[in-house]
Amino acid sequence: MMEYRNFDIDDASTDKETNALRLRGYAARYNTDSLPMDYKGETVVESIAPGAFDRTLEDPDVSLFWQHDPKMPLASTLSGTLNLRSDDDGLAFDATLPDTQLARDAMTLVRAGVVRQMSFGFFVREDDTSTPGRRILRDIDLREISIVERAAYSAAGVSARSFSLTRQRLKASLLLRKVCK
Repeated sequence: MMEYRNFDIDDASTDKETNALRLRGYAARYNTDSLPMDYKGETVVESIAPGAFDRTLEDPDVSLFWQHDPKMPLASTLSGTLNLRSDDDGLAFDATLPDTQLARDAMTLVRAGVVRQMSFGFFVREDDTSTPGRRILRDIDLREISIVERAAYSAAGVSARSFSLTRQRLKASLLLRKVCK
């Protein structure tokens, strides 16, 4: 069964030279506890071991989606618009979004702070449940990362540095009005 976990987005910006929409942050952070969750009928707190994504990163085929919806792609490793790397903190990503309405709407909501977290969809290759109430993910088959509103892990975040807060709120308000009509 595919599983999902969430983190905050670190940066949403527009490249001043190319005008490209860029999203950066961590899709996952190592050694950070999740919120309590159900795993096989038991409430557990989960964490990700350093190196858990190493096998995936050897030959990545990972996409960036809006809200885990494969009908709403924003970037991919195969197209070269999504770059992933593992460092001491976790699984970092850098995405260049296409010039589409979906990407513009996503960036507007991220910049406004309405949507501010990242999540990832995966299959577990290896985990450790030897400690009651704990699950450590040791080897993850990563399939996708997604921009989401709510997260199981709260250690990663989104911030927009290229717009004023007032402009962000106005854009989000206008977008939400358009969506709600």
